[in-house]
Amino acid sequence: MQIPWKIPYPDVNVLIGAKIFTDKLRQTNGDYRKALVLYKGWAIDHPEGNRQADKVINLARKLKET
Repeated sequence: MQIPWKIPYPDVNVLIGAKIFTDKLRQTNGDYRKALVLYKGWAIDHPEGNRQADKVINLARKLKET
């Protein structure tokens, strides 16, 4: 998970990242794409943020298929 602090413990890092992403999901009424854009620090309508969110969603789909 990418979080704005250096945490030396991977499990704590994941928990913090999950909490941040959960907050972004609440802000976007469960819209994963928009939540990813916000999680990465972009404005919801920013083209690069949306491109990166699409990349993450496509990777998640591929991983799910394996």
